[in-house]
Amino acid sequence: MIRAAGISSQDRVLEIGCGTGEYARKIHELAGATVTGVDLSPKFIELASRQATSEKLSFHVGDVLRLPFSDGIFDVVCGNGIIHHIPEKKELFEEIQRVLAKDGRIVFLEPNLTNPLVFLIYKTRLRKFVDFDPLEMAFTGRTVDTWLKKFGLRQRRITPVDFVLPNTPAKLVSLNLWLSNLLERIPWVRGISQSLLIFARKREGGVV
Repeated sequence: MIRAAGISSQDRVLEIGCGTGEYARKIHELAGATVTGVDLSPKFIELASRQATSEKLSFHVGDVLRLPFSDGIFDVVCGNGIIHHIPEKKELFEEIQRVLAKDGRIVFLEPNLTNPLVFLIYKTRLRKFVDFDPLEMAFTGRTVDTWLKKFGLRQRRITPVDFVLPNTPAKLVSLNLWLSNLLERIPWVRGISQSLLIFARKREGGVV
């Protein structure tokens, strides 16, 4: 995500749906950026705030459809596995673009419906065995690109990434990462990876 959005120490980054702040802390650690996290859960935000390791990290309780921030103050808005929880896509992207500075970027990781395992979990009877919200749904890269285009975002790039399985035993993580990196290099296999890495820039002229 850092490479895809070109995040640097000069950037002001907002992570929506930040949970307990793991991604925000890692983005700050690796890129040196000023990172703000927002989440609906006061419990998560309390924990994230306690674990903040720098003055350049801050966390706030808030609704992603009504972000508690002024217009145009972030260079990057990011998130991991958050868009597919929110059915109000138009409102979400309008709010994201409101808080983005001119030429601001977005970068997200979301489940790839083309992945066989993701498809089985989301689109077959196996779904009833998983604790999903009824409106929660994975999607294809083509669907994501249609949204981004419709909402005016530009320089759109949707890249399939990641074959790391959830709940991989600690002893097998290194092997799983090695295999994931190998599979991502095979064009006809990469398309069925587990996640979509989504990048785009704010529409020109700001929010309509």
